[in-house]
Amino acid sequence: MPLKEIIEVVESNNSMFKWLNQKCGQDGSIAFRYNVLSVSSGLEDVGIVQWDIVGCLFGSIAITFLCLARGVKSSGKVVYVTALLPYVLLISIFIVTLFQPGALDGIIFYVVPDFTKILDLQFLGMEVVITALVDEYPRQLGKRRLLGGPYMFQLVDWYIASLGPMVFCTLECVAVMWIYGAKRFSSDVEMMTGKLLSPAVKVLLAFVTPAIMLIVFILTIISYQAPTYGKYVFPSYANIIGWCFAVVPLLPLPIILITAVRKHRATGSLKKSVKLALKPDKAWCPANGSYKEAPHDKSTDTKTHL
Repeated sequence: MPLKEIIEVVESNNSMFKWLNQKCGQDGSIAFRYNVLSVSSGLEDVGIVQWDIVGCLFGSIAITFLCLARGVKSSGKVVYVTALLPYVLLISIFIVTLFQPGALDGIIFYVVPDFTKILDLQFLGMEVVITALVDEYPRQLGKRRLLGGPYMFQLVDWYIASLGPMVFCTLECVAVMWIYGAKRFSSDVEMMTGKLLSPAVKVLLAFVTPAIMLIVFILTIISYQAPTYGKYVFPSYANIIGWCFAVVPLLPLPIILITAVRKHRATGSLKKSVKLALKPDKAWCPANGSYKEAPHDKSTDTKTHL
């Protein structure tokens, strides 16, 4: 029996409909999982390609290509539609849904935030990694990109951004504000924009942002739970694969660090080699020759000046 007919039968029985909502939620997860995604039995069963989703993906790519084919001339005109149309659609849908049963419950669900979902960067990180790999190896991975089903998606989504973004953001702030130096960075910003960094921005980049990222990183490790997809529990080997996904983006850090220090090993001192590796080299300057005498070239101080 098609899913639509099943839903109609269930809705005809009020008590069954209430029970179904309590058990499965009111967010349409049943239709999304079994009608849109066609969820398989588990991680080992990759399922088949959902051609309707493939068609939507192809259509979105084709529309994007047509919008950008002529460069700025076409994309500039498209912005008038893409910037305004979502608001028109959202307002229209909002007005229609206000007259539907349970509209008040939906508004409350939308307005009241779910704090467990804040700082959820897994989807973004997963999409970046998959896109980069497919672009780098199109022959090997291009045909397999759509296979795997929601279980593989959930596994990658669970781990891929659990460590990398927080570590990278923290190290970026430390490298720029404490190693390169807030004074140098502020001088670079003044050279490009004509204004120095405000004290508030310096405090945020040097102290507040690293502290928040460190706290989030610690809480992420403490509150770690094995991945699940609904009631499905992933096998133990899936956790090992997931942690590999989480650790792989961090591997370039020690490799680049060791490589940078080895460039200055002729000094004979590890401390001097590290100190030289942390300083900008002669090639670190603006491309425009008139700006090559940057303020930070005259200073050797690497400490933060707030």
